[in-house]
Amino acid sequence: MALLATSLPARTPSAPAMAVDVPPAASASTAVRTTDVLPELPPPTLAGGRLRVAALGVDAPIVRLGLSPDLTMEAPDAPGDTGWYAFSALPGEPGLVVVAGHLDRRGEPGAFARLAEARAGDLVAIDYAGRTDA
Repeated sequence: MALLATSLPARTPSAPAMAVDVPPAASASTAVRTTDVLPELPPPTLAGGRLRVAALGVDAPIVRLGLSPDLTMEAPDAPGDTGWYAFSALPGEPGLVVVAGHLDRRGEPGAFARLAEARAGDLVAIDYAGRTDA
């Protein structure tokens, strides 16, 4: 699982899909124009759950995150929330589970304010859909 922390301002939620035009190459003979369409967000699954890290005193709600218009990952709006990146894996699936949160926001400590204190072996638990994965 990847835990990301930021002290950047939250982004406004984006539309579920967007087309991106990549400028053509400099030479007309090698120019390639590509339109890449981002997939729609999968149905929410971890949203509404909770992320718990007892060693850090974290017991925070999980919101769903997608992509911002500039194609960066959204961040949770509230300082105490964490956000599951909807294009990442679910606990127990192959791949990385990406959960983001703030170190601080608008002068308030964020869900990951004590992240620097994390140690190898600290238990990270995610409660969602009536189950707990650690």
